[in-house]
Amino acid sequence: MRPVVLCGSQRFKEEFEGLTNFLRKRGVFVLAPNFKRHSRKLISKVEKERLKSSSYKNKIPGLVLAHFAQISQVHSMGGVCLIYNPKPGGHQSSEHGYIGSNTQAEIGYACAKQMPIILLKPHEEEWIMSVAHSGNDKERVFAIANPKSDPLNHKAVHEWLKRWLQ
Repeated sequence: MRPVVLCGSQRFKEEFEGLTNFLRKRGVFVLAPNFKRHSRKLISKVEKERLKSSSYKNKIPGLVLAHFAQISQVHSMGGVCLIYNPKPGGHQSSEHGYIGSNTQAEIGYACAKQMPIILLKPHEEEWIMSVAHSGNDKERVFAIANPKSDPLNHKAVHEWLKRWLQ
């Protein structure tokens, strides 16, 4: 089974942990960013506000580089990069999911390594959608492949993800 590296915003800290644990219980090797020390108060702010904190601002380069190392590790194992980008607030009716600047950098890094990149929801940035599609393969976006399924439903995501893990 191929490993997975999860990329996404720290605003989804709790959802990340839930999906990571769900997949690990099913035997999937998963690496994800370490958001454990990020307080709920901090992650509820937009990035522009978080960057006003010098201690947070000083940690960002190390956190991003550490996650690049995880992407490299999963790439070396023949794995895939799953962009965890639901719509904030649990309202999944919107067409596009959220991807912040750090996640965009991680997508670029995974793309440069020629890793398969898959998304929970489409994104309005054309370059992101182009790296998540190969030709007419729209199956790399959960919400497109499963338009009636909730991208926060771990069981449904796992069933869809299985095809990328073989």
